[in-house]
Amino acid sequence: MYPRNKNLILWAGVILLAGVAVGLNILRNPALVSKESETDLRSETEAVGGEAVEPAKDNGLASPAPQQPQTPLPAQNSSSPADVKSYKNTEYEFEFTYPASFGEVAEKIYQCPRGFMTIGTFIGNPNIDFGFVSSDYEKCAAADAPLFEILKYDLLDKKLKLYSSNPVSPTVEVTIEQVIPTRTANILAYIIKNTIEADGNGSPAAVLKSPNPAIGPLIFRTHGMSHGMSYEDGIKLLEAIIQN
Repeated sequence: MYPRNKNLILWAGVILLAGVAVGLNILRNPALVSKESETDLRSETEAVGGEAVEPAKDNGLASPAPQQPQTPLPAQNSSSPADVKSYKNTEYEFEFTYPASFGEVAEKIYQCPRGFMTIGTFIGNPNIDFGFVSSDYEKCAAADAPLFEILKYDLLDKKLKLYSSNPVSPTVEVTIEQVIPTRTANILAYIIKNTIEADGNGSPAAVLKSPNPAIGPLIFRTHGMSHGMSYEDGIKLLEAIIQN
């Protein structure tokens, strides 16, 4: 009985010495602990997809919000170049665009003993035209379009005072029915009823400031009311050019 107890005591001493030796080895080599920790982390990483994720660091700053993809802004002008045409007067340095459905502009110049009158018609739309005279224009038999004979105008309260080259009625006052802004800054289109011409039938017309000192105001007129076109339709024709 005694020898057996002696062996047990001997083995216990050996195990205790071995434990002390291992503990001393770990204290002397702390890298062993880190290595084992890395092995454990690598094992966990491989289990969730193979990419190591660095732990978040608390730096006291708010995490930036995730950026959303930007939606492109819509185009400002949906009209394509094929939808419009352009009239350009190189001599008096002005131009305007109009719906392509109006067709090409046929321009006719009436030369008078003093000055001239220009009338432009749209081949694709006979219900609207435009015209102007030179600033030195005097009425002559060659040109017969009283509305286009306006040399200048004065803006009154709610009326326009038109100065004509017609010696029979050199001035006339007309009511401004409405005002339409143009795409050119500080240029407005004053809408009046054409009661100046015998066949005007009160159709809407637009009077715009002279684009050049050498000519009078630029005037657009409609004349479809004589064959069934409404006043509102005439306004739409004017807007199609003035606001294009």
